[in-house]
Amino acid sequence: MLFWPAAPSSWPGPSGRWPPPPGGGWVENISAGAVKAIGALEVLAAIGLVLPAVLGIAPVLVPLAAVGLVLLMIGAIVTHLRRHEAKPILANVAYLALAVFVAWGRFGPHSFTG
Repeated sequence: MLFWPAAPSSWPGPSGRWPPPPGGGWVENISAGAVKAIGALEVLAAIGLVLPAVLGIAPVLVPLAAVGLVLLMIGAIVTHLRRHEAKPILANVAYLALAVFVAWGRFGPHSFTG
């Protein structure tokens, strides 16, 4: 659920772009389409982490969404490292750790999926 509130900030507003949030200067260096795609992936991942587990439908989607978030966070960390932005990396590492925990808990040798 951490990604749900953050993802719409990746979507451009009526003027074409939102002002970048703190640590979001990277949006100025890529196309609006790529920013929209990243935001959409974050929303889909947030939905994929919650709905399958809550509804009991296709619970295999939960670890797949977590793996998708792991890949997104690795990309975010690399982007912030290239831009020499230290503060956002801390949040990305925390999100990465949470996503790895969920993926490991669902795919790992002692899966808690039941």
